[in-house]
Amino acid sequence: MHRYYQSGKFSDLTIKAAGREFRAHRLVICGQSEYFSRLFRANWKETVEDLIDFTKDYPRVVEALVRFMYGLDYDNCDNEELEDGSRGILPLILHVRVYAAAEKYGIPLLNKVATKKFLRTCTSVDKEDLHLIIPEVYTNTPSTDRGLRDLVTRASKAFMGSFSKMPDFVNALRQHEGFLVDILQCKLGYFQFKCPNEFCNFFWDGALENSLSSYYTCPCCRLSGPGEMWWKNSILIEYHGCDQVNAVTKASMLWRVFNLLLWCWCCEGSRAK
Repeated sequence: MHRYYQSGKFSDLTIKAAGREFRAHRLVICGQSEYFSRLFRANWKETVEDLIDFTKDYPRVVEALVRFMYGLDYDNCDNEELEDGSRGILPLILHVRVYAAAEKYGIPLLNKVATKKFLRTCTSVDKEDLHLIIPEVYTNTPSTDRGLRDLVTRASKAFMGSFSKMPDFVNALRQHEGFLVDILQCKLGYFQFKCPNEFCNFFWDGALENSLSSYYTCPCCRLSGPGEMWWKNSILIEYHGCDQVNAVTKASMLWRVFNLLLWCWCCEGSRAK
């Protein structure tokens, strides 16, 4: 199979991406991809012309898809096409984009391979570079796909105490709401919800669900809506006992994320994370 990919012998299909061409075989491509299988069962332009044009995909990612379906391991990129960040982070970006493409074109085995490669590479990336991966993962994967999102969250969790000294991570928290929710969930805290109904404004404590698409209902006015509508008006909280007096402080989880001081309302003492 490898030699047919290299030589293009007996090929009956051309795949184009940003000026590059890959000679392929329908049997190989359609046999491993649900997307291409459906495409060639219908009377589309691609079927008639035996040409697939990936104008919206990265050429390096398209090459990775084709190489994989011919039994070849896709290589880590150099630095021509993935211009985001330092050289050390480029293989991770490639794995994220291959993962997303495998999901898009229905190649589940490649999805698993890209996940393993991502996990192996992620463990050796400097924490200063990890923020470059967050936009890639949270832009290219849906909230229901936990594969790479959970890996990025776990990798970032180790640096939560130093977030205040890492402005790039703070920006990632602000720009990607899904990442913020995932990071906060790592601490197993609770949200103090505030009803967005201006005629209610009821507060109550509750656990944060795994997805922004989960629905919540106000115990007071019974307003119901997805999590994205609720958590923006809410504060993640923790309960802390004071070592000096018998008192309990209810504090926002942001004190832990941004390495702030926690104050006791009774003895007025403070302590850091």
